[in-house]
Parts: sequence; structure tokens; C-alpha cells
Amino acid sequence: MFLANQLICRLSFAIVLWGLAAGCRPKISFPDFNSQAWMSDSFACQSVRSKMIPELKKIKSKLEGLATTQVMGVLGKPDGEALLASNERIYYYYLQPGSQCQNSRELSTANKLMVRFDALERVKEVLFEQPIP
Repeated sequence: MFLANQLICRLSFAIVLWGLAAGCRPKISFPDFNSQAWMSDSFACQSVRSKMIPELKKIKSKLEGLATTQVMGVLGKPDGEALLASNERIYYYYLQPGSQCQNSRELSTANKLMVRFDALERVKEVLFEQPIP
């Protein structure tokens, strides 16, 4: 019984330490990107995000290597999310209005920014679903 309690205590301590370490990543901001405007246009239904594509192109490569929490600090909560094999994840952010404005539960064919994370929750790849010139 003593060993079980000691194991639970150590496991709890390890979880708390991991949580603190994950939360200690610095907040990221980009002076050339208006995160508030981006986040205010959820699902891109107000066409704000489509006007921000030039700004987004400037920071796209700077997103690589960031943690999920840091990306959410810049781009906000994703409009959609997919979990892939081997614990990889993709966040979707709509760039233009589409059928998602009528039904946010269905994946629209409107162009999206796709942010792919590796198993360690770091950005592995950032791309546009439909290429943008």
C-alpha cells in the first residue's frame, strides 16, 4: 500500500512539472500581423482574413517550430482540427468565406491555412490548402 501511494505521489509530481514546463514557453507576437483582427474573423466569414493573406505570408515560415499554445496565441483557436496517425495534429484556419459560414460543423472547400504539428506539439509544416500566388 505504501509503495502504491509513493508511486501515485511521484506520478502526480511528474505531471505537475510537465504542465509547468509546457506553460513556460514565451508568448509570441509578430509586429506585422494583427492577431486580434485575425481572431475576430472566426471561420473567415467577415472577409477580414482574406485581406490579411499578405501579412500571413510574411509570418508563415516563422510559425514553424512553435508550440500549439504559441500558435494559438497568434492565430487563436482553430476553425477545425484533425488528429493523424502517430499523434500528429493539423489545425485549420479558413481564409475566405464559404459554406462553413452557414454550417460551421462541416468542412468547407474554402481555402484554409493548415498548420501541421508533430507528436511533440511543435509546428512541422504550414501551408495553404489551395496555393496562393
